[in-house]
Amino acid sequence: MRKLDGDDRAKLYKLMGGTNTPRRRRWQEQMRDGRKGGYYRDMQGVVDKVEPAPDGGVVSFVTGKAGPEEIRSDFIIDCTGLEADISQHRVLADLMQHTGAYRNPLGRLEVERHFEVKGTANGEGALYASGATTLGGYFPGVDTFLGLQIAAQEIADDLARRGWCKKIGPVRSTSQWLKWCFNRPV
Repeated sequence: MRKLDGDDRAKLYKLMGGTNTPRRRRWQEQMRDGRKGGYYRDMQGVVDKVEPAPDGGVVSFVTGKAGPEEIRSDFIIDCTGLEADISQHRVLADLMQHTGAYRNPLGRLEVERHFEVKGTANGEGALYASGATTLGGYFPGVDTFLGLQIAAQEIADDLARRGWCKKIGPVRSTSQWLKWCFNRPV
């Protein structure tokens, strides 16, 4: 994936499909229990409006596959984060409108292999991004917890390469941790 660009990268992402979040056995058990107990129901659709319910909950007016529905609930879990259009995010929309930032093959923010946002370099300045906002880049697992750690390491390595900080490694990390343990300045 790190060697692919444009359409070739998009094709491989399409072949892999969806998010990289793993299926968790415990989560699946909780979902099964909720469905059996009638207190969990998933639904895909467009929320037209949400109003307070007389009993203290909320009423969502949703248009889904079955047409318009009124859904009463105690609360709502908004799961649009991984699919939302980045142009709807104020900061990212502004970034794309007023800098050279642009979309990757999946429509998210395009980044370099070291997670610098492409098109935003300014002299010695650099802007980095990771996470679901950059899904479709050179690292497919960027929307996972491990992926975020790897992205942070790549960014730290690039900052060190630019001379903005010292490189992180096992010896330096251990020495910094020992300083912290003995209440000495890191």
